[in-house]
Amino acid sequence: MLAAVGAKPEMFTSWAILAEQVKNLLSNPFALGCVVVAVVGYINDPITQGITDSKQALTYQKPKKD
Repeated sequence: MLAAVGAKPEMFTSWAILAEQVKNLLSNPFALGCVVVAVVGYINDPITQGITDSKQALTYQKPKKD
């Protein structure tokens, strides 16, 4: 997400700098879209359809043994 706005972690040394970067992100539709795609890609399970777990995985109480 930081790469989408051209920010580096060491830039955030104060709340004012963080607020400025968030303002820049929200005013740039392309960067905001990149962040949304990055977040969805991070939480999405590529094995299942959509962004949820499979019905079988939701019923597990403990890991399945082979």
